[in-house]
Amino acid sequence: IDGNRSERGGPKPVALKNCRHITIRDITIRNAPNYNVSLLGCDYVNIDGVTILNGYCDGIDPDCCHHVRIANCFVESWDDAIVLKTSFALGRSRSTENVTVSNCVLTTACNAIKLGTESSGDFKSITFNNCTVFARPELWQRYPTSGVSIESVDGGDIDRVIVSNIVMADARSPIFI
Repeated sequence: IDGNRSERGGPKPVALKNCRHITIRDITIRNAPNYNVSLLGCDYVNIDGVTILNGYCDGIDPDCCHHVRIANCFVESWDDAIVLKTSFALGRSRSTENVTVSNCVLTTACNAIKLGTESSGDFKSITFNNCTVFARPELWQRYPTSGVSIESVDGGDIDRVIVSNIVMADARSPIFI
């Protein structure tokens, strides 16, 4: 999927709302002007082998989703690479829970792995494991803001989050909580 854009602003290449039993596998998204893979209120999601190149917004965004597996992905995004959210976009508060992110390679000018900023619901049982984070200053003109960012600014609780075996280079703040 080629968004055919050279700046931020436009449609989301993959946007699913209130869907169940989703598999997104072995696709490449490039030049996307908005969130590359946006999931809102989706459950039982398997994202495997997705490549995102030259994304101008977030790479993969599970928002108010349950039972999500993200694995073996390469994400190159100006904005956050993989960010879990609990926004109020469904018109009500809903948690994001039972999420595993593993074996991903991430490069960004913002946050590589992020939980929050949009956090009106709770985050429960989240695992980030075996991922690599690196800088692309020749592409983004700056280094990543953080390698791992865990934020609750809207009142949501954060419970049972595991971050392990994350390798990163050149992040301005390797861990931000």
